[in-house]
Amino acid sequence: MKEASWCSYTLNPKTWESEYNAECQVDPEDDAEILEEIDGQTVWRCPHEAVEEHDGEDRCIFHLPKEKRPNGINPVEEFIAIVQGEREVVESKGRRPARFIDATFENLNLDREQIGDGAAIDLRHARIGEMKWDIREVDAQLDAAGAVVEGDCDVAAVSFRDRVRFREMRFRSEVNFSDVTFEDFADFPDVTFEDFANFSDATFEDFAGFPGATFEDSTNFPDATFEDSANFEGIELNGAIFRDAVFSNGNLKNAELEGADLRDADLTGADLRDADLSGADLENAVLTRTQLYGADFRDARLHGTLFGDAHISHATTFVERGNRWAPHRQVVGYLNRLPKVDFAEPQTVIYDPRTDPVCETDEDEISNVTRAATVYQKLESLAEDNAASSLASTCFTWRKDMERKRLSSGEGEGNSRQPVSWALSWLSNLVTRYGESPYRVLATVALIVLSCGGLYYWFDLIQPDLPAQAPIESLPPVSLFDAMYFSTMTFTTLGYGDFRPASQVGQILAISETSAGVVLLALLVFVFGRRATR
Repeated sequence: MKEASWCSYTLNPKTWESEYNAECQVDPEDDAEILEEIDGQTVWRCPHEAVEEHDGEDRCIFHLPKEKRPNGINPVEEFIAIVQGEREVVESKGRRPARFIDATFENLNLDREQIGDGAAIDLRHARIGEMKWDIREVDAQLDAAGAVVEGDCDVAAVSFRDRVRFREMRFRSEVNFSDVTFEDFADFPDVTFEDFANFSDATFEDFAGFPGATFEDSTNFPDATFEDSANFEGIELNGAIFRDAVFSNGNLKNAELEGADLRDADLTGADLRDADLSGADLENAVLTRTQLYGADFRDARLHGTLFGDAHISHATTFVERGNRWAPHRQVVGYLNRLPKVDFAEPQTVIYDPRTDPVCETDEDEISNVTRAATVYQKLESLAEDNAASSLASTCFTWRKDMERKRLSSGEGEGNSRQPVSWALSWLSNLVTRYGESPYRVLATVALIVLSCGGLYYWFDLIQPDLPAQAPIESLPPVSLFDAMYFSTMTFTTLGYGDFRPASQVGQILAISETSAGVVLLALLVFVFGRRATR
């Protein structure tokens, strides 16, 4: 081979896109400085020294098939020498950063203290069998857009001092980015992780972008720290682990986080609009100043979650109220078996034992009933801060249901049965739904008026109020309408005087009805006033 022979491999972006039916990461406009005009075509030309001839053309060690590579030349050692500036690379415009575009590496395993001399490392569209880096830091920009790693990729504890770009990269096996530090921009758009991806304890000191990324297997981000902000918009992260992660000001808009583990995570200022968090574990997570418009939290674990100054809309879902008069899903289930009956089923928080599913917790420490009451109280405050009156009312009444259940059962450490308090709570629920339902008050009013009217009529407890000298025989008979009329006048304390009790029993019943009327009418005014202030 002639002395100073250079690799003749070229990459034409347009031809590459036609061949692979995918976007070429070498852009004719953005990469104009590294492209050349050869035979009327704009191409990238490999800058490395040729080592062997292939198909009549001189090729470097990185663009030769494995079986054609000469003995005694190690591609990884050549890679290190070029990246460290120990090998010359040429182009018509002079020396340039180490570029290995469309190169092939059986493995790219590095074991050294540091790599890079400040110049960029270009691995776009490279095909790498295995990638294990046991190094402390990478002191160079790294561009691996469009590259494919067939085997395991392990870069644990590496510190990337400059920007990294993994756009449309594909990892076909396990990926380990644990304890990695990205000191500059970390770009992962449209990356595909076909196997387990581990980012535990990773630190992103600058912006981290994962838009369009695909996680086909389980994903771990426990204790990861995003110091600036991160973009996971629209990403499917079902079942992902973000426990203890710091995700301040992150973008999780439209993200799918069903069943994700976000315990103790800090999501301060994050954008969770239209995110699916159903079944996620957010216990003790911080959602201060988060945007939760349209987010779905059904069956999510929210005990200990902080919602300070969070923003929700009527489309944000925590519970499903269902029909007002049917708090139990089982009741609605039976009714829906009837022809042409289709009632909405209620869905409580996951700690509430009235509907399934119910999460498993340590009942000896804090009972599910107590957890449910606590979560309802937090959601009630959140709803009131965002003028979501319907949600606030639902959470208030369901919280009172849980407190009443706790009074009757004494569940949880430090609790005991309190029958008197339970009875008062039961009565409040029966008559006013804890002050939330004027319909229950009106129903109670109607029941008392009709019941008392019936008693007055059936037992002859009232008579017309005639002059004292009028003979008893001249008294006209009292009709059912008269009895109902007298009952209504007595209940409302109007009393026109045209009827009066006919016996001591009638007097006692009239006094009782009048007392009930005073109390219930006052309650009705209170309930209407309470609803008006929500």
